[in-house]
Amino acid sequence: MLSVLALAGQAADIIKDGKAQGAIWHRGDQTNATLDLVKVLEQMSGAKVEVKIAGAGEKPAADQPAIVVGQLALDLGLPPPPKTES
Repeated sequence: MLSVLALAGQAADIIKDGKAQGAIWHRGDQTNATLDLVKVLEQMSGAKVEVKIAGAGEKPAADQPAIVVGQLALDLGLPPPPKTES
């Protein structure tokens, strides 16, 4: 079982009993990272998680588990990653 923190602040099962319960969402800006994540999740669990590209104003339903990445995550209120010195 793989759980993620849902937008409502509660953990949600993205994979349960070897079956995907939700999807990975992005705005089209994280295609490679998303495909890498799908591959790792499938290797870990055997489940193939669906990838959804959100159009303007589109977002995962509040009652559906989702992993949200890239600009869509920022648009939905996730704080940006900290600045690093490099």
